[in-house]
Amino acid sequence: MMMLDHPSGGSRRIFWAVPLDETVRSLVASACRDMKKTMSFRNWTHPEDYHITLIFLGETADKDIPAIIRAAQDVAARHAPFCLCLSGPGTFGGGGGKGGSGARGPSQFPAPRVLWFGVEGDRNRLARLQKDLSDAHEPLGYKPERRPYSPHITVARKGDHPLPNPLPNPLNLLRGQPNPEADPAAKCSPAPASKPSPEPCWEVRRIVLYETRMGHSPMYKELAVLPLGSG
Repeated sequence: MMMLDHPSGGSRRIFWAVPLDETVRSLVASACRDMKKTMSFRNWTHPEDYHITLIFLGETADKDIPAIIRAAQDVAARHAPFCLCLSGPGTFGGGGGKGGSGARGPSQFPAPRVLWFGVEGDRNRLARLQKDLSDAHEPLGYKPERRPYSPHITVARKGDHPLPNPLPNPLNLLRGQPNPEADPAAKCSPAPASKPSPEPCWEVRRIVLYETRMGHSPMYKELAVLPLGSG
């Protein structure tokens, strides 16, 4: 699927990402509503904008987008669907890291730049998808990131105040304490009707090319949606 509404010769800021499913998106949104009560950030991400970035392509001419989609189609067809799960919150900037670790250190983190939720489950297959997508776009002028790939879901930016160390994990209150011995893949199956709350896992079945629209809320618009193949 492809939707281009800019005139010929235009350009846009684009990136490939993994979307969240509706259940997981709703769970993250509920967690953020709780976090807003005790954490002050200038910008909270709209729930429709939650995603896991694969590669950021930046400002790109409209005429180049069809080739970008074709390159990604070949990659998506080689990767089968896989399972991801949410993990606890963490921060970038301000000295923070993954929340709930119990690591020794100061009782507070300085005001962070970014607040995020981490990703568990089949991270190896996510990393292979990201690497293959990055490699496929190099002949088109994409310059791969030098830093290691660190998948996450950004939920807020520009913190105003220090945060507690370790960060509280509101997901534990919303769906009960996770079972570290459970098989993440099994959690991708639909939960029985008797289950009181959903597991924070979903099956990744597609990748999405998003356009960034500054000043809009939601800020990201789908330009292309590509299903994963059979591997």
